[in-house]
Amino acid sequence: MAIASDGSFVVAWTSQGQINGTDVFFRRFQSGGTAIDSADVVVNQQTTGQQQDVSMAIAPDGSFVLAWSSTGGLVLARQFNANGTPKANEFLVADADGDRPAPSVAIDPQGGFVITWMRTSGGNNDIFAKRFSAAGVAQDQAFQVNTVAAGNQRNAAIALDADGDAAIVWTDIEAADVETRRFNLGDLPTTTGIPNSTQVDTDPDLTIDLKPLFADRQTPAANLTYSVVQVSDRRLFNVGAPSIGSNGILSLDFVPEIPGESNITIRATDADGFSVETTFRVTRTPSGDPPIVTPVTNAVSYQENAAPTRLDPTLAITDADSLNLASATVTIANPQTGDRFSVDSALAQSLGLSVVSGGSGLTITGAASVTNYQTLLRSLAYSSSSENPTEGNRTVRLQVSDGALSSNIASWTVTVSSVNDAPVVSIAAAPLTYTEGDAATAIDRLLTVADVDSLRLDRATVTIAANFAADQDELSVDSGLATSVGLTVANVGGVLTLSGQATIAQYQAVLRSVAYRNTSSNPTLGDRTIQIVVRDEAQAESQLRDRTIQVSPVNAAPVVTLTNPPSAFTEDQAALAIANGLSITDDGANLSGAIVEITNAAVGDLLEVTIPNGSTVSRTFSGGVLTLSGTASLSDYQTI
Repeated sequence: MAIASDGSFVVAWTSQGQINGTDVFFRRFQSGGTAIDSADVVVNQQTTGQQQDVSMAIAPDGSFVLAWSSTGGLVLARQFNANGTPKANEFLVADADGDRPAPSVAIDPQGGFVITWMRTSGGNNDIFAKRFSAAGVAQDQAFQVNTVAAGNQRNAAIALDADGDAAIVWTDIEAADVETRRFNLGDLPTTTGIPNSTQVDTDPDLTIDLKPLFADRQTPAANLTYSVVQVSDRRLFNVGAPSIGSNGILSLDFVPEIPGESNITIRATDADGFSVETTFRVTRTPSGDPPIVTPVTNAVSYQENAAPTRLDPTLAITDADSLNLASATVTIANPQTGDRFSVDSALAQSLGLSVVSGGSGLTITGAASVTNYQTLLRSLAYSSSSENPTEGNRTVRLQVSDGALSSNIASWTVTVSSVNDAPVVSIAAAPLTYTEGDAATAIDRLLTVADVDSLRLDRATVTIAANFAADQDELSVDSGLATSVGLTVANVGGVLTLSGQATIAQYQAVLRSVAYRNTSSNPTLGDRTIQIVVRDEAQAESQLRDRTIQVSPVNAAPVVTLTNPPSAFTEDQAALAIANGLSITDDGANLSGAIVEITNAAVGDLLEVTIPNGSTVSRTFSGGVLTLSGTASLSDYQTI
């Protein structure tokens, strides 16, 4: 919390989960405690990660500044006007290289402010500070507050007075002490910075006079103590780091022909132990001649499902001052799904080269001669694994490196064209069993239709292709469903045709309703084969898909029809014919027996029958029951 000269005050805090992660908020209040802001005001603009350890200071005019720790060891700050509106965006104060820099901020009567924090370096934690103008402009480089170099210094807090005097207090963990230091900010050393430098890696060593670049009101620049604090890439220097003489001359003794970039931090310390740091960058660019890639062909064509197509079988690679190459990189400027690159893997393996390929390019690494790299890259080929590749041009680029210098970028245009893939019908493999007398039975209610590059079909045909019996086999379809999706149905002679433009899903639904029925009471024996084929809107037809229907007949009982009217019989009368109007029908050609029974037989009742000579039928009569036995044709039994 911080309070202004009129008694109003601002409260700041961190909160988790209000936006994303942990964020910083504030709210302003009148001197009597009434809230000025109707809602919490978010401070940080970076909303990823953790924003915490907020510190705040307020100027006499009511404007205020907040500083906080951010994920990755950053110190961020933001200024606000007295009415709560931001003066500008949040800004980076320092990268402290630690998880929780825990900054503290103090402000002077003119609105200038100082932020102090904990910085991690070389396994130690030190206290640093930095001055800013009322406009938020850094007045100089960050300076180190503590003079004890070893150990861990934490939990700094700062206060300023109207004269620019500052007091910073912190905890020395190893000594278990609370340390403090008081100073005037005007007495701190300052620096204009050291300019960045770029040379070729064969250029001579470099010297820089530090004295004109640093100043101190109490200590002449010649009497400041200079030191090298950090070197990001020590490979560039003969002794692993630049050196500074007692005369303030910085010497950079380079290792010849080692390219690279190194950030170097220099510290100047005055007689009172106050210091300032500045970082500059030295870049050593490679010397010599780069490799040259010369394409012979610049454009190739590739059609869907084709074999990998070589980009340039006569490609040329040269290098004027290097016998070997170290890597090659193939990239594609506009990658599409299915794009693939390949080289002769057996050759690459024999050369000891590593190849990593993917949809966005290919990388080859390892030392090999320029000639061997050229041979391998002549096998570089493009292909697509997609069954529906995006048509158009791909721009493929190749760059090689000899380890120090990279070549020019060679490029090819690959023109990709697609082909229309036929739709695919999937139907159950197991036979469908149909029993005589069953209702119409769906061919396959789980049938599927797919097409990788077409959204619509325009025709489907279902055919009874084997053992079709025109007088009994029928196909049917849900005609209402077909009509509702705009399909026309034709059903003639065992061939059912659906025609018209409709989506694949709509055709699939209608085909799932196609059913088979046999109308006969004595179906023709033999399995029926149902064949289905569909066609997409680009006229590509699917392969025929078959399903077998096993038709099982049912043995129906013979039917006896007797048309004789009731008859009268008088005692001693000759035998009376009682079944001359009889007819027998059956779904089979033969009978194996028959029974004629007098249901209320009396003594003397007889049944007689004439059996032709040579007939296989025999008779017996007993107890009013005449039994005929033996296999004979239906007509023979009817005659008997």
